[in-house]
Amino acid sequence: MEGFTPIKVLLIGGERSDSSWTRAVKTRYYDVYVGGEKIFEVLTIPSYLKELVTGMLVSNGYVEDPSSILGVKISDDRIDVTVTPDYEFRTKMFKEKNRNPLEDVDIGSVTSSFVVPSSKIVEKVAFLSELPTVVISDENGYTTATEDVSLDTAFYKGIGLALENEFDVRYSFILSNGIITPEILIRSAYMGIPVVGTVFNVTDMSVKVADVLGITLFRVTPKGIELFTHPSRIK
Repeated sequence: MEGFTPIKVLLIGGERSDSSWTRAVKTRYYDVYVGGEKIFEVLTIPSYLKELVTGMLVSNGYVEDPSSILGVKISDDRIDVTVTPDYEFRTKMFKEKNRNPLEDVDIGSVTSSFVVPSSKIVEKVAFLSELPTVVISDENGYTTATEDVSLDTAFYKGIGLALENEFDVRYSFILSNGIITPEILIRSAYMGIPVVGTVFNVTDMSVKVADVLGITLFRVTPKGIELFTHPSRIK
């Protein structure tokens, strides 16, 4: 099956043990170079790699607009990104301050008037897979679902794919199957995403961060949708 590698295992059950086959997630490390400089290494499923680097650069504030990314070239273990000159200016400024871009940005509170019916959120649970998955759905019902080895990289792929499809993420919601961390909420707020949730769990710190950032944080449970912060956006 695409995305998985067959692996031989010893299967133990009851009083018997037999050789059997299972599948492991196919992954690869990539060195990501932007403007000729290595800025990070990422472990990922080798799909949606252009979207991965786009989402990572935009949602972390390295570029202010996707149009600053002129091209993405992918080789066996390396991704080279060509960018406009404004990237070099911004990164030089951050390096001089010894800070990451989002540490130097006043993100502010999300003020989107977006409202989503709870039924629309529940519908998207079917898009979640056995891997860490991020679903992004906008007010018109257009939906992307991206999976990866971690929720962070699935998030980056989702953001990159949404931008590629010209979603206005300020009028959208995120649904995932992993723990919502403060870092995901900070990146979401920077992108202007007003509603973020999971079918799994959140952290206590995430609740505090979501409240400060003006994000509606929720969890889908068998009993219904739990609303932690700013509940007016889910009806």
